[in-house]
Amino acid sequence: MNTKFKTIFLGTLVAGSLVASAGPLLAWENWHGRHDNHRWTGIRRDMGNDRRDLRQDHAELARARRQLAFDRWHHAGRGRLAWDHQHIQDLLNDNHNDRRDLRWDRHEWFDWD
Repeated sequence: MNTKFKTIFLGTLVAGSLVASAGPLLAWENWHGRHDNHRWTGIRRDMGNDRRDLRQDHAELARARRQLAFDRWHHAGRGRLAWDHQHIQDLLNDNHNDRRDLRWDRHEWFDWD
């Protein structure tokens, strides 16, 4: 009987000291890691949206350049060619802005506290 009591007492003492040493870790608010944080998932989602926008811009830019080549081949008017050039320039600006947004999100991703 005395041996069982000693075993239970010492087991409780060891388990209590292990739990007490893990206490500060459990008290730390970010102990579960960055992946479960809403800001973290928001940045990941935003990066995915920026990549999708970039792919769409590339596809639309390719279509606009094909349209410009088609219009040049078929001797379209100056107004139409000017519109094609302006459309391509607008798409290049959108592409630049999407790249800047993606670069900013990557900066947030790696500089996160």
